This record gives sequence, C-alpha cells and structure tokens, in this order.
Amino acid sequence: MVKNIIFDFDGTLCDTSSVIVRSFQETLVRSGYPIPEVSACLSVIGLSLYQCFTSLLGCSEAESHRLGDLYAREVFPKNVNAFPVHLFPSVMETLEIIKQKNIPMSIATSREKESAWQLINKTGAGEYMEHIVTPQDVSNGKPYPDMVFHLLKATGLKATETLVVGDAPFDIEMGTRAGCMTCAVTYGNGKKEDLLKCHPTHIIDNISDLLHLL
Repeated sequence: MVKNIIFDFDGTLCDTSSVIVRSFQETLVRSGYPIPEVSACLSVIGLSLYQCFTSLLGCSEAESHRLGDLYAREVFPKNVNAFPVHLFPSVMETLEIIKQKNIPMSIATSREKESAWQLINKTGAGEYMEHIVTPQDVSNGKPYPDMVFHLLKATGLKATETLVVGDAPFDIEMGTRAGCMTCAVTYGNGKKEDLLKCHPTHIIDNISDLLHLL
C-alpha cells in the first residue's frame, strides 16, 4: 500500500524541457562548444547540473563546474523569465486528490536549491509538498538513492510503502536502489523504451493514472 510519494519535478510535474534545452545550448555556444542536439540535452535531464555537462561533453570536473555555474547564474534565470514553464495537464488536480487522501508528498529534484524552490513555488506545486530535497542536501545525486533516504528519514516512513515517480531512468534507478516502489511516466523527457529497461513497478501515460495505484 502506498503511504508516501516522492516526485521528480522536471518532466514529471513540470514541463520545463524547452527552457532547459535552450539553456544547455546557449551555455555551450557561449563557451565556444558546438551546439548540442536536442535529443542529447533531453537525455541528461535528471542528472545533477554538473553531471549534465560532464555527460554531454566528457569534460573535466573543473570545466563542468564552470559551465554549470554559467548556466545556473546567468543563462537559465534569463531564459526562465523569457519562456513560460507550466505544470503538465492534470497535475494540480491529481495532487489535490492525493492530499485529500492524506498521503504525504515530497519532491526529489536534481535542480539546484535556489532554482528548485523558485520554480516549485512559482507553479503552485510547493503547497502540496512536505519536503523538497536537492543535490545540495545529500552526498550523491540521482541515480544514487541518497535523496530518497534523506526524505524517508525526514518523514519517518518506510521504503516499502513509498512510491517514487519520475520520467527519467535516473529516477527509477534511484527509487529501486532505495528499495521503493517506482512509477515511470511516459509524457516527460525520458523515452518509454529506456524507462522499461529499468523495470519500474508501474508505468503510466498521464499523471492522473497515478490515482489508480493508491
């Protein structure tokens, strides 16, 4: 029985793919790199910011931090104000029903803390969440289970009664490593075939389908 839900944010609750991809591309072009393919940018969403650049370029840790800082401090804040981001259809209604069922909800996001709080509160999703954890709160980001363990400790609930919901293989692997049930969503940034390879407990095509699992 599900007594606790941990959501990913980007690509699961909120449609931010266009602004993220544009920001990746702009950051790299401004730094003298070739413009990356959209598919390459989408494939790394869900990793911590510095890991994204390491994965895209195979660059050094120092260079990934330089690029990540440029992205976080200049490029993304400019673009997020220029391009709208919004929750996926049915998200607010689904969160409201889950809240009425008294099932606690949290967010485990690879987004940096300041950006995470800004977007989560801007979209209105924050009012439904008991906790929000970011890579800055743990030793290891996704796909390691640290963020889930952090939230389990905060809620006092068990892994076996917790459902981790995400759109990327990194989310599903994180939940599986923590011993949780997992639910992959197909409408986000991850490809369905890649999600199925991670053997999620459930896979859904619309966030409202989550209600059938509770």
